[in-house]
Amino acid sequence: MGTQTPLDDDILFAEEDTALSVEGVAAEPPWTVLVVDDDHEIHAMTRFMLAGFRFHGRPLKLLHAFSAAEAFRMLREDEAIALVLLDVVMETEDAGLRLVRLIRGELGNTVVRIVLRTGQPGVAPERVVLLDYDINDYKAKTELTADRMFTTVVTALRTFEMIRALIEAQAARIAADREAERRRAAMLALERRKADERKAELDAIALHLTMSVLPGLKKAAEQARLIPGIASHLESMSDGIGELLMTLRAA
Repeated sequence: MGTQTPLDDDILFAEEDTALSVEGVAAEPPWTVLVVDDDHEIHAMTRFMLAGFRFHGRPLKLLHAFSAAEAFRMLREDEAIALVLLDVVMETEDAGLRLVRLIRGELGNTVVRIVLRTGQPGVAPERVVLLDYDINDYKAKTELTADRMFTTVVTALRTFEMIRALIEAQAARIAADREAERRRAAMLALERRKADERKAELDAIALHLTMSVLPGLKKAAEQARLIPGIASHLESMSDGIGELLMTLRAA
């Protein structure tokens, strides 16, 4: 097992992509790949194999961890990590496998792609690992030529991109549904408020008719009983207002 020392390759392979474009618009961010291995030579070889790598016009940003514990901390703090190239044997013979469980379980990160790399296939047999652990690929270090490394990384990033796009589309649909529901609720509240205001107006009219108009008509009808036709006309008006009151109260 190697001892952790600072590396000079925690940088972008294409620094110009971090600057602004000619039009002054920020370039797309690089793909973040975390290399987890206790062997410095593996880190250096990975950097060499992926030098100049670009996918959809975006370069790579390599991060380096030399233990599962360090990798866990980095994954917890950086949600932009798209791919983990993970060794199996580090602090313990199954440190890498334990890290997979922590990534998928404790961190709840089902989006990051995990490619398991091992120099000791017998320690973690491929079929067992693929069935028991949520990894996306399994490679023996001896078989990872530059071309196979390129293919592995492109495949992983493409899948990561598709999953992120699906998640973002789903989030957008949920946000749109919530906004539509908010607008419907606001519209219903407005309609209820208008109905309440109209009801208050009708109640005010009914109260005015009950307290002022009807008593006046009844009194006028009593006083006009001696005048032919006037009393019956006033009584008819009073009946009409009574019917109106019933209609207002039912509204």
